[in-house]
Amino acid sequence: AWAVEHASLLLHGLLRRVGPRWKILLPDLLRLRTGNRFHAEMSRYARAVGCSWRDVMIANVASELAIGRIGCSGALLATERGPVMARNMDFWPPDVLARAGARILYRRAGRPVMVVAGWPGAVAVVSGVTLRPGGNSFAIATHAAPVGSDIDLTGAPVGLSVRAILEDAANFDDAVRRVRTFRIGGPCIFALVGERNDQRAVVERAPRREAVITPDPARPDAPLVVTNHFRALPASDDARVPPLYRSSVPRMERIGACCAAWDPRHDPGDHALLAMLADPLVAQDFTAQHMVIRPWAAGAWNDGAAPGAPPHRHAPRVAQDAALDSVRVWMPARWAGDDHPRGAGAATPTL
Repeated sequence: AWAVEHASLLLHGLLRRVGPRWKILLPDLLRLRTGNRFHAEMSRYARAVGCSWRDVMIANVASELAIGRIGCSGALLATERGPVMARNMDFWPPDVLARAGARILYRRAGRPVMVVAGWPGAVAVVSGVTLRPGGNSFAIATHAAPVGSDIDLTGAPVGLSVRAILEDAANFDDAVRRVRTFRIGGPCIFALVGERNDQRAVVERAPRREAVITPDPARPDAPLVVTNHFRALPASDDARVPPLYRSSVPRMERIGACCAAWDPRHDPGDHALLAMLADPLVAQDFTAQHMVIRPWAAGAWNDGAAPGAPPHRHAPRVAQDAALDSVRVWMPARWAGDDHPRGAGAATPTL
């Protein structure tokens, strides 16, 4: 009941942001562009909240239709256990998004395969981790970038493409390759981490152009910081910089200053990471989620069972807890309320 209620509130809040004109042809075009891959899932969500699948499709690409209202700030850290992704998700309406936020656990054949920091009714992915045995788990998060004339109207929607990459990529390197090469509609920045500290990358994308930022060999444990401006890829000459993006460089500088105080040989811990994300110079008035993602937290459990060994009677619960532990999400204090079950998975879809 909680999930259906908040899915409905969020759906209508997002539809108000993007306007009704997009419902005429765009949902059908996106359904074709994604090869009908997500239609059944969107139809199930639509039936649950009493709307059209077209409404669900528009809500799932709302961030790409209202690009000037998105922020997002983050850091990819090296620690003694493996990389940590700490980030803010900034989008409108932040109060509805914050109160509807949840960790969504996906299963295949009863086994956890993916955890998304999202919302009930979300099919597209902004931040998520896929769970692979053999040290092959990885996470992806998206950051908006200013848009100019460098667009491709036949490009694939970013959030649904990230969902497909999380499901299909075999490992971190394969995920980076797919992020670099899929046909994208407009500029975007992607942050990726695997289970090893050298598996950290920021991919800057635009139609027909891409660049990758990885750790400096001279400082392999230095943090990678990402906000909302290109550093390796030249911006389009006519790129419009919305007012909300003008804090991108100051946010990056503040995150860098916070990270500089930490020993890269040790995970600073959730408390310190959350303090950085909630810092007044990092968080914005439309920050909807703080999150910390550690792909190796679930990967360690995936690798623990001997091949062919019978499952322990508590294995399903251990697997679920380990998977959920790889993604931690907090509601910004300004949006906190008693009705939000923080730390609970809102749904456990089956792939």
